[in-house]
Amino acid sequence: MDKFNVNEKATDEAAQHNQTQNTAANGSCQQSQAHAYTQDVSQGYNQQQAHTYTQGVSQGYYYTQPAPRPLTPHEAELNQKKHERRLMSKLGNRTSWGVFTTFIFMYIISIAVTCFIPQTSNPTDYNLLSNLANACASLPSMFIGGALVLLLTKTKLRDALCFRREKSMKNCMLVFMVGMGAIPICNTLSGLVSQNLELIGIQNLSYSIDTGTPEITAMFVIINILCTAIVPAIGEEFLFRGAILGAIKPYGEGFAIVMSSILFGLLHGNLGQIPFAFAGGLFFGFLRVYSGTILLPVILHGINNLFSVISSIIIYSYGEQAAYLFLTIYFLVFGIAAVIGFFILARKDKELLKFNSPKSLISEKDKAVSFVISPGFITFSIIMILETVYVYAAFAYGLI
Repeated sequence: MDKFNVNEKATDEAAQHNQTQNTAANGSCQQSQAHAYTQDVSQGYNQQQAHTYTQGVSQGYYYTQPAPRPLTPHEAELNQKKHERRLMSKLGNRTSWGVFTTFIFMYIISIAVTCFIPQTSNPTDYNLLSNLANACASLPSMFIGGALVLLLTKTKLRDALCFRREKSMKNCMLVFMVGMGAIPICNTLSGLVSQNLELIGIQNLSYSIDTGTPEITAMFVIINILCTAIVPAIGEEFLFRGAILGAIKPYGEGFAIVMSSILFGLLHGNLGQIPFAFAGGLFFGFLRVYSGTILLPVILHGINNLFSVISSIIIYSYGEQAAYLFLTIYFLVFGIAAVIGFFILARKDKELLKFNSPKSLISEKDKAVSFVISPGFITFSIIMILETVYVYAAFAYGLI
């Protein structure tokens, strides 16, 4: 009996030793499989697949599915292009919904404020109060739309409202001088478009009520400067050259300038103003990107609108001939200054028109197409077209 027990004990120890060796061999094999797969992961598999497979091996799942084959370089390139197009579509969708929100809030707030305008027999006073109501609606609406764009695109406020210039003061003054001469070119472009539209029976209509020749008072001047020059410059530049351009800029500076200018033009909803708004938006955006600060486009935008107020006051006070003379002198002086400033700046800064753009597998054209075919951009464009058609039809049939 003792001999049998001893032999049985020896047999058990041998079996246990063999089992231990087999377990160690299996563990070594599993670790080799995990290591081999980890190497395959570094050659094309994603981290989630690597973690799932390695975890399954460590838990003893011997019948896990075989690892998927790595993507070929061509397939990886196609996937990257698809991802970049989807990213541009999301960007166009979110920025367009931000501008559309601005449009809706402008209407809602404007209607709400207009309800509190007292009735007056003087059409000039009523027109001034209406302009003031529109200004009260415009500024908060622009801030709401800009905040929504920043939130949807996860853009930091300091990237939208940058007040520190990146170029020297001399270069900033030169490019600002060029902008002062570029604005008349934009006005001329807008005038040419309006004249061509009039040839086919479409007039450049204004949304303001025709009150004849108003009385030029201090209150008239202050309210027009506030509503036409100051409020639009601050609100529109915060939304378009601040929030929207700041959100698109990481994907290409030139691309951001063009896309923000298209949205800027569409928001105006007036066939006579859209060409000027688009062309002006291009230069405002360039000024923002080149200088690095949003202050220069705000100031230039305000000065441009201020000249519009001054021209209106001259027309009301001294007639159209005096206004034409004023604008001609302005065009000549600042046009010549712009040409001189551009040549000086081009000689000083060899990278004047060079825009930074991240490395991408899709072209700028593909970026733009993906941006404008997004649902938000298409919806906003259709709404603005319908609004423009309605306004022109209302003027034509005497409803406004």
